[in-house]
Amino acid sequence: MNNQLFTSETNEQYHASEGLSSSGLKHLAKTPRHFQMARLNKKKETSAQKLGTLEHLALLEPDVFYSRVARIDGSRNANAVKDAIARAEADGLYVCKTEEFIKAEAIAKGVMESSSTIRSLLSGGIAEQSIRANYKGVTIKCRPDYFKKTPVIVDVKTFTDLSLSNVERQIHRMKYHWQSYFYLKVLKEAMGISTTNFVHVFVDTEGYCGLSYTLDDAALEKAGQEVEPLIDKYIECSKSGIWGAYPDQIVNCSLPHYGFYEE
Repeated sequence: MNNQLFTSETNEQYHASEGLSSSGLKHLAKTPRHFQMARLNKKKETSAQKLGTLEHLALLEPDVFYSRVARIDGSRNANAVKDAIARAEADGLYVCKTEEFIKAEAIAKGVMESSSTIRSLLSGGIAEQSIRANYKGVTIKCRPDYFKKTPVIVDVKTFTDLSLSNVERQIHRMKYHWQSYFYLKVLKEAMGISTTNFVHVFVDTEGYCGLSYTLDDAALEKAGQEVEPLIDKYIECSKSGIWGAYPDQIVNCSLPHYGFYEE
């Protein structure tokens, strides 16, 4: 396929489409079979993820937030509520409770009011558009939260403690350095733009404010060492049609080191 820049589609359509994304890398790192199963078995959105989705809409697409979000209250076990939710979703609306809507609205307002840097990052660009590139015969893709032609990619995340040490641990734990590297690679392959300008905007859901971080060259270099073999594995599996699982063998194991010192 040809490279596709800034294609308009829903988030669901993007994730259902063929190609390797940054979230797919984490599944692929377990086994190729995990990658395939994750595509087939979509997990239900958690309450924390729902708040994150609403915050993204309020910050990045306020017009969509106010026009395409349906507030439906009441017990999710009540038939009348279930029917109302089903009708709203059939109309393409995103459903939440009023308290969730109000909280996301207040957080977004606080973030924008408290940071001129974030206001600048989230203006004059394109929100929630997909980018695809043909790379060695396969599709690699990304969906930046926000893209500016300066160029810079902006990704919004929700968190609670935005201290440097805590954010660094979260970046490592969630593989956000993989995401930075991979998005920048897709951008280069699709548009020929070589840059390291990827900004993670962390939103503090307790303080209703935000702080922006970028990764240094060492972190991106480390990400490249880890991501490139996974891309190669994806290419190999795509061409062979074989998506392997764990090694087919019995593994000898022991106790963790601390298990030998417990009384």
